[in-house]
Amino acid sequence: MTILSLIILALMMLLMLVAWVNVLFGARLGAPVMTDELVSVLIPARNEQANIGRLLDSLLRLRQANIEVLVYDDQSTDATAAIVQSYERRDKRVRLLPGDHLPEGWMGKNHACHQLSTQASGRWLLFLDADVVLTGNIIGSLVGYASRHELGLVSLFPHQVMRTRGEKIAVPLMYIILLTLLPLPLVRRSGFSALAAANGQLMFFDARVYAYLQPHRTVRHHRVEDIAIARYYKSLGVSVACLMGDARVMCRMYGGWKDAKEGFSKNIFEFFGGLLLPALLYCVLTTFGFAFIAIQGSLILTASYFMVWWLTRAGVALGSRQMVVMHPRWMTSQQMAMVIIMWHALRNRVKKQLLWKGRNVYA
Repeated sequence: MTILSLIILALMMLLMLVAWVNVLFGARLGAPVMTDELVSVLIPARNEQANIGRLLDSLLRLRQANIEVLVYDDQSTDATAAIVQSYERRDKRVRLLPGDHLPEGWMGKNHACHQLSTQASGRWLLFLDADVVLTGNIIGSLVGYASRHELGLVSLFPHQVMRTRGEKIAVPLMYIILLTLLPLPLVRRSGFSALAAANGQLMFFDARVYAYLQPHRTVRHHRVEDIAIARYYKSLGVSVACLMGDARVMCRMYGGWKDAKEGFSKNIFEFFGGLLLPALLYCVLTTFGFAFIAIQGSLILTASYFMVWWLTRAGVALGSRQMVVMHPRWMTSQQMAMVIIMWHALRNRVKKQLLWKGRNVYA
């Protein structure tokens, strides 16, 4: 059992190392550049009346940005289309694209994004989820970073707004898993397609590369299109970058625990390449690993486990700029939330049924 304890502690130290690599070597967007190049801002929207106005307001206030804003209304049953139409009447840069039926073999978001791309005129394509808000000259920084590093895709994890207890428990799991498993600097610097990540909340494409590769069409059946596209690009030798937290991009992903559980159960296994065993081992290691050590009565190893995990959480908090990740009040609840979400995801996979915005994502 001592050997097992040492293995558990060594694995925990490896997670800590990855987290601090992301803190020390993770890139930020940097200063914006002045450009007159048109950027097409493309927004797939399905029942987003609570969010779409806030996003459009933020886009139309952006400084030094030459943009067109296209919104695809994906058969919404609420006031999404009417809200966009009111902006369309006030600002010629905004245009509503009414959605049609979802073709067989397509996921809804992938189809919406592909349809948006066919109508875009920009040199760059910026896909945004409707719950995102932009400020400052973030678009200039995206153009500058993509141009400087000759990238086909830049993706960015926004600063997450978390108001309810359920959000503070569930939303940080995205950062905890990602920043302890994947050294983000290698997304851009390594040619291995397995070392790829992206966040569908903000994906910034070189339009010429996009038009040639048609990524949303290629991954049309995939539930987690962002990671699939990043891997697809890298497999073809196209450079990709995935960056953490920028205060100029904010997002409130979910309104509470129930929405977060359903949302993350749709994609949590994709953080592990879609593989169940690594996901379950990670969950057991980070949630119950201390118990295997404590059973032996080794106070030193048990204390070392908690110290390593706290330092890991500190690295994740600094890397993501989300201090709730390491708050003692939430840490235990976050681990138990991971267990619940993975169980829910496993059950959905067996049943092949998970409704998301009125559609079965396993259909």
